[in-house]
Amino acid sequence: MVARVKRAAGLIAAWLVLAASGVAVAQQASPACVRENGCSVPACYPTITGTTYYVCDCATSGAAGAQPTGQQPAAGCTGGNDGLAGTSPATAWRTYGKAQGQFASLNAGDAILFCNGGTWDLTGASSYRWVNRNSSAGNRVVLAAYTATWGTGPRPLMLDPLGTYAFNFDDGSDIARGGYIVAGIAIQGLGKPATPCASSAPFPMEAFFIYNNISNVKICDVDEEYLCIGAENAGGNANDDDMNIVTTNTYVGNNGAQGYLGGGTGQIITKSYYVNNGFETANLDHHIYISSNNATGMQVTSCELYKAAQVGGHCSGATVVNHGLTGSLTIAGLWIHEDAGNATGSCYGLGINPGYTSFEGFSNVIINGNAIENVGGAAVDLSACHNCTVENTICLAAPTSGFECVALTNDGQGSGGGDWDNQSVAMINNTGYGNGTSFSIRNTGTLMSSYNNVTFQTATGSVPCFNYALATNAQYSGINNNWCFTPNGTGVWNQNGSQSLTTWRTNGWDLNSTQNTNPSFVNARISTTFAGAIADFTPAVSSPLIGAGNVAGGATTDFNGKARPPTAIGAVEPVGANTTSLAYYKWGVILLFLSTGLLVATLAQQRKRRRRGLTAAERIGVAAGALEALHEPLERFAELERELAVLERDE
Repeated sequence: MVARVKRAAGLIAAWLVLAASGVAVAQQASPACVRENGCSVPACYPTITGTTYYVCDCATSGAAGAQPTGQQPAAGCTGGNDGLAGTSPATAWRTYGKAQGQFASLNAGDAILFCNGGTWDLTGASSYRWVNRNSSAGNRVVLAAYTATWGTGPRPLMLDPLGTYAFNFDDGSDIARGGYIVAGIAIQGLGKPATPCASSAPFPMEAFFIYNNISNVKICDVDEEYLCIGAENAGGNANDDDMNIVTTNTYVGNNGAQGYLGGGTGQIITKSYYVNNGFETANLDHHIYISSNNATGMQVTSCELYKAAQVGGHCSGATVVNHGLTGSLTIAGLWIHEDAGNATGSCYGLGINPGYTSFEGFSNVIINGNAIENVGGAAVDLSACHNCTVENTICLAAPTSGFECVALTNDGQGSGGGDWDNQSVAMINNTGYGNGTSFSIRNTGTLMSSYNNVTFQTATGSVPCFNYALATNAQYSGINNNWCFTPNGTGVWNQNGSQSLTTWRTNGWDLNSTQNTNPSFVNARISTTFAGAIADFTPAVSSPLIGAGNVAGGATTDFNGKARPPTAIGAVEPVGANTTSLAYYKWGVILLFLSTGLLVATLAQQRKRRRRGLTAAERIGVAAGALEALHEPLERFAELERELAVLERDE
């Protein structure tokens, strides 16, 4: 009896320690900058060290009489005067042309600010070129917004007329220049709906045109809407590489051709929202079209992309595509999604593949930690790539949206011939769920590998899990520790030759892989929110995926950036990344209060009975009896405590 009391007291002490230590409950944050969780705007506006100039106009209609969206100008808008000094809000200039002319003579550190609530009609502007040769990466010139003396309103709005650029950073020369920041403004085309881009020759409507050896441009917290192309980074006459062009926290929507077009060394697109871009031509227009000639170090990260290439009301092109020659491209933390059943077979999530008549190839491409929902062709299609990795992808396919999760192919080759074949490409630690979501390595390639991928397919009938279709066994470098579960149909392990897992293993691959066993996710389902999608596909505490991955062939981090090993199969590691810690914490708190209350009540009874002459042994017996009632919850908590200790040790 005394032993039971000591054991109970020890567990109660453990509850007290657990509660006092504040065991962290891991919260899975969305890596994408999405509307549901808000976007943390970084420091768009540097300290202005030079002279500031102010501009305010109140145009009431745009080109061809199109009404500005947002009903700008704001009520009470008072335009400036180009004849004034322009160095204070009270002496603001008025026109786009005046500001553009001053831009060329700005010193490094100077700024031109446009009034919030103001509107500029760019129709008839004599030039759209913004060129400055005094600024640098370390001391930039700034185009941004300010609050006028008459009041405030939405961000400054530039109405871009037919056949122009709102901000053209090309001066026709190959002289190196740059060091610009554009922040806090809006640029719109001809209103709703956008005028077809085919009618806007010789040049499309674009918010930004970056050309001829431009470097160190930051576009931050900007709206780009109802144009042909949101922004274009086009290299130069002498094949110049526009370097370090950054787009961040920017809204890019309803642009007929491309949301973003081009590429350059150090180009970054991050924390931005792309919606309904690329609806002019099926399979040719996209949210983000990366096209480069030997650019390196480009990144597309932490963006939400929705309704790509909506030709005829359906997604009919890749959301993000890359053609040309590219080295060290990183695509990570994207949420790409379409509505269920609203994608054609040409709707891909990521298409890294040749498309030109010239030679094309990609090297050292990292595709990591993206969630892709309801596309029609493949979530990730990768061709002509050397030393590339697709890892920690989560693919979700509703019943009307079956597609391949990862396809390592060479069926997207350009017509010119001579493009690279895939070489040393790995698909590792990816998770597919829903109707389809199989994994493929086909056509041509060498040193191809597939480790730690899991597909939970809800389709009926004969359901392909993987498609390993290279000509010879020697073209693979490793295939193992994969998982396929098809609860509603008959799983075919290798679609190539309709091979069962047993038959496929005769090649020496997938010896530690598993079929027909539930992977036991926390809550496997199709979610309409990105954060929900991530949380759903964490392995449950009892999941057989935990620790079942191949460490040597697997990813070094998981979907959330959690270090591996330990290595689970699939995109998400359970340690520090699921709701188990929360369960421990709740158990600890509940049992702590319960036990404390019972102990207080027991001690009160002891005090009463002491007056009635109970012996010390009798009082111990009373206390032990009270604690005995807690036997089952105590045992359960002890079990949870042991599991928590193991998880925390592994972490």
